[in-house]
Amino acid sequence: MMRLKAAAVGFLLAIAVLMSGCQSAMIAARHEPPIVPTTSVVPTKRYLQKLTLHWQDEQHHLLGVVEQGDRRVSLAVLTPEGVVLFSVVQTDEDVVIERNPMVPEALSPRRILAEVALLNWPLEDLVYPSPWQVAQTRDCRTLQNAGAIVVQAQYFPQIEGWQRAEMTQPEFGYRLEIVPLQEQAAPDEH
Repeated sequence: MMRLKAAAVGFLLAIAVLMSGCQSAMIAARHEPPIVPTTSVVPTKRYLQKLTLHWQDEQHHLLGVVEQGDRRVSLAVLTPEGVVLFSVVQTDEDVVIERNPMVPEALSPRRILAEVALLNWPLEDLVYPSPWQVAQTRDCRTLQNAGAIVVQAQYFPQIEGWQRAEMTQPEFGYRLEIVPLQEQAAPDEH
C-alpha cells in the first residue's frame, strides 16, 4: 500500500512539474477552449481509454473514463494504480470539477475535456462559437482558435474505426497517445 501511495505521489509531482512550466500559458483565457458541446446520445456511452503522456523526456501512463449522453458529459482521469487525479462533469447548465489536492490548479480539466470531445465526438456534435472551429480530414482533426491550431488529433489508421490516436498540443509541447480499451453502454442511472 505504501508503494502504491508513493507511486501516486511521484506521478502527481511529475504532473505538477509538467504543468507548472505551462502555468502562465494555461491561465490565459484567450486560449481556454469554450464549453464542450453536450450531446443527446442515448443510450449513454462509456469509453475506457489508455493514455500515455509524453513531455520532454518523460512518459506517464493514465486511464481515462468518459461518459457521454443525454445532455451530460463526464471525464475522470486516473493513475494506473486507480488514484483519481481529477474529474469533470458538464451539463448544459453547469460544469463541476473535482481534483486531487496534489494536482496543480494550472491543469485545466475543461481543456482536457475539450480534447477528449475532439477525439471522440461525431463531427456534427462539435459546434463551437466563433472564432473556434474544428477542421477534419480523413485521419486528422484540429481544434482551432482564430485559425491557429490549439490541439490536433491524428487517428490511426483513420477516424472511422480508429485503433490508436495521438493528440499534440503545440502551445504546451506535449503529446498524448490514446488507445481505446472499451466502449459500452453505461448502466442506466434511474
